Amino acid sequence: MIIFSIVVCTYNRASQLKTLLNTLVEQKLPIDLYEVLIVDNHSTDETSDIAKGYCTIHKNWRYIFEGKQGLSNARNRGWQEAGGEYVVYTDDDCKVPPEWLLNAKIIAEEISPGMFGGPYYPFYQSPKPGWIKDIYFSKSIGDSAHVLHAGEYLSGGNFFIKKRLIEKIGGFSTELGMVGAVLRIGEETALQNWVHKNLPEEVIFGDPSIYVYHLVPEYKMHLSYRAKRFFIQGVDRNKISLRKHNQSASELPSLIYSSMLLFLYFIRFLISLTIQTMFRDRKKYPNFRNYWFERSFIFFERLGQSWSQWSTIFKRRNYQND
Repeated sequence: MIIFSIVVCTYNRASQLKTLLNTLVEQKLPIDLYEVLIVDNHSTDETSDIAKGYCTIHKNWRYIFEGKQGLSNARNRGWQEAGGEYVVYTDDDCKVPPEWLLNAKIIAEEISPGMFGGPYYPFYQSPKPGWIKDIYFSKSIGDSAHVLHAGEYLSGGNFFIKKRLIEKIGGFSTELGMVGAVLRIGEETALQNWVHKNLPEEVIFGDPSIYVYHLVPEYKMHLSYRAKRFFIQGVDRNKISLRKHNQSASELPSLIYSSMLLFLYFIRFLISLTIQTMFRDRKKYPNFRNYWFERSFIFFERLGQSWSQWSTIFKRRNYQND
């Protein structure tokens, strides 16, 4: 009987994909208890050749081509094809320890949560700048296993969900998540919000023993990328909030209020980036990049959230006036 259907959604990351697949081969859980589904989201590199090669060699491995671009489309195709009790998502640039599925089996049998997962930690294939801290690229769920409540989230790269539950939900929102190389996030967060609100009896569980490693490529260690990601994070957070609360146009703030908020966050961001950076605690933030990353960029996220809200109100107002 297959317990876990591991869904690996991939797009043009052939070299990183091999690293992950090699760690899935090394799992200590008997192969009869899990399957691996490699969902190729219309890659144009040698992904298909590499994936098919592994699937030819290994039992219970399958290659699936999903031509409709978008991570959520690929994830949805994965659970639809899955035959296990749990659908398991990990990213194509991750690597997992040999005990990953073995530890997961214990949780599945002893607790049987609707969803569960754990932290991720970074690994690098290029030199790390001295100011970079590992915590910048880590996701913690705490030191002990516990039930997650509203406001606590599992990562989409280390995500176990019962197939009957994701069928009931209807899968991931295709309005969220990466589309090709276009940065979008938040699809797994929106899904967990939906469960908290509509299926509060379902247990979402976090356990630090279920961990993975996530690649930090060189481009992600640049401030320009982090600024962009914080802004996009804010934009998608607003989309998730609208979905979570089912807000109608009449319930949204006025355009004037939203414009003022957008302006204030922009000014607050500039102050943090300049004046507050100059007078920062240099023991705590020895490099100005540390201060920007840990303190200033939170306003960039709020700026993105406010910009998204302003854009939504502006578009709805124009639509109503047409």
